[in-house]
Amino acid sequence: MRVSELCKRADVSKELVRHYEAIGLISSSEEQAGSRVYRQFSEETVERLRLIKKAKLLGLSLKEIRPLLDAFVGGEMLRSQAIELLEKRDQHMLEIINNAEEVRSRIAQSLLKLQEEELLGCLTKLSDR
Repeated sequence: MRVSELCKRADVSKELVRHYEAIGLISSSEEQAGSRVYRQFSEETVERLRLIKKAKLLGLSLKEIRPLLDAFVGGEMLRSQAIELLEKRDQHMLEIINNAEEVRSRIAQSLLKLQEEELLGCLTKLSDR
């Protein structure tokens, strides 16, 4: 199939296909049609793009996706491996959330302190009158 059909079937842009092809996540073959050369993509490429999209929704980076993609498409990835990967990702996300909550708490404390200082300053000015 040509790139336009691939994009429709996998619901991705041509730019994304070019990018993934450039970095080696997907590949194409060439088809000569008169004086033009078209890139042809296989059904496996549609599946690879769908898996990449799903993995990105789970927060995986392209660097993390690369080794998993061939194993999964090739049928070598076991369910237990997928579970382990997702459990690690879940733990990582939990750490990010906890860190963000700590930062948010510090921000709230700083805001409160600044607001109290501002209020005290206003009260001091009023009492000086």
